[in-house]
Amino acid sequence: MRPTRAGARAVLSIGGVCGLLSFGDHPAKVPDFVVEDIRGREVDGLIPVPPPEVKSFPFKAGDSVVVSSELMGDISALFVCRQGPGRVRILMQLMGKWHKATVPLGSIHDATS
Repeated sequence: MRPTRAGARAVLSIGGVCGLLSFGDHPAKVPDFVVEDIRGREVDGLIPVPPPEVKSFPFKAGDSVVVSSELMGDISALFVCRQGPGRVRILMQLMGKWHKATVPLGSIHDATS
């Protein structure tokens, strides 16, 4: 099968499709056994995807944490929220004022431990 430009545009217009796997200007050839495996998992026209594994997160908003920094040592702070993969938002008090900061998750630990 040789897809046409119009056919490729039609595929790209399907919701959830962000591109075609290709090598240069040529779409990749998918072996028949891969297609058959995917079709074998089809249920009512859809491929069921298991929900992502939910891992418990060690902190919740308002928890007291300690930020370990080579430059400033250990600083007491309050956990605010996650801020993307591997980063967290905290509130820390410096010079009598509260300041927001985003730090690596690995740099904080529970203040009670």
